Amino acid sequence: MLSFLRSYLLIAVVSVSLLLGIQIPNFVDQYQKRINAHQIEVSKNLAVFQIIADQFHKGSIESLIHKHESSLDSTFQMEANAIRSIYERKKHFDLEALALQNNLWGRAWHVFLEGDADVFEETMNSYSASILLNKDAIVFALVLAFGIVLFFDFLLYLLAYCGRSLART
Repeated sequence: MLSFLRSYLLIAVVSVSLLLGIQIPNFVDQYQKRINAHQIEVSKNLAVFQIIADQFHKGSIESLIHKHESSLDSTFQMEANAIRSIYERKKHFDLEALALQNNLWGRAWHVFLEGDADVFEETMNSYSASILLNKDAIVFALVLAFGIVLFFDFLLYLLAYCGRSLART
């Protein structure tokens, strides 16, 4: 009876692991698309200031920001904060995009452990589950399922061992 139950439990664990393993590459893909969209948007917002920086500051946004900060006009000083915010956001999304130029395992690691929290939450809130069946998704799912099953089997073995040890005493 225990063997029967263990078999069905193992089938359930494998099934859930495979489904989860197939969804992770899809989630990473949706996250990456959001990063790319934010990167395009912020690049367009910064483009106007880049034209001014190209014309008057040899292409340096930092120099343009400094010029605004050092102005006696408080309007320009406040504008410096807005330009700096857009510029820092662009640099941030450029770094995110660079971090996502990795293999699937590296991208997944980055997204789940080091990714942009706001974009991660956006992706979670609008995530649409689908089955992306390409080579990467299949391999990811199989490896994840195998790892989870090994872990699960180890836990069952450990519980059985502890149970036998307690029964002997």
